[in-house]
Amino acid sequence: RSYEASWSPHEADVFASASGDRVARVWDVRRPGQPAMTVHGHQGELLSLDWNKYQPHTLATGSVDKTIRVWDVRRPDRELSCAVGHEYAVRRVRYSPHHAHILASASYDMTIRIWDMAATGGAAQQIDSYNAHTEFVLGIDWNLYRPGELATCAWDEQIYIIRPPAVAQLPV
Repeated sequence: RSYEASWSPHEADVFASASGDRVARVWDVRRPGQPAMTVHGHQGELLSLDWNKYQPHTLATGSVDKTIRVWDVRRPDRELSCAVGHEYAVRRVRYSPHHAHILASASYDMTIRIWDMAATGGAAQQIDSYNAHTEFVLGIDWNLYRPGELATCAWDEQIYIIRPPAVAQLPV
């Protein structure tokens, strides 16, 4: 079972998929049939992934194991960083289109969290969180035109627009 696919913003023929078998696969459509690369490292199903818009080979994955991991797909044998803090499965991850190291995550714990994935030592730093939803948060996306602005949606049928102060203070 696959949960999400995402085209690389850097290579027209490359996309990645997140799977229930705990593996992210990187595909190159010029070589059909087999993935160009596989990334192992989570202890649960992969529910989401997203490419970094500024670092061509960097991919973030979110999992049922409650973690977010960042990978250089050229060296998939070890993660670059890990974010730990959600209490339930990470349902969605999205890199900021305005800040190379900022990532937002949505979880079944009903929270949205904002992370600095470039923190030293491989452990990401949580810089903000929101818990306005009363059910599983399923979707998040950054506004391409307003730096630091996010839209969220959840099973509670609510949609929120948030502007995390910690992100708004970062230079664009």
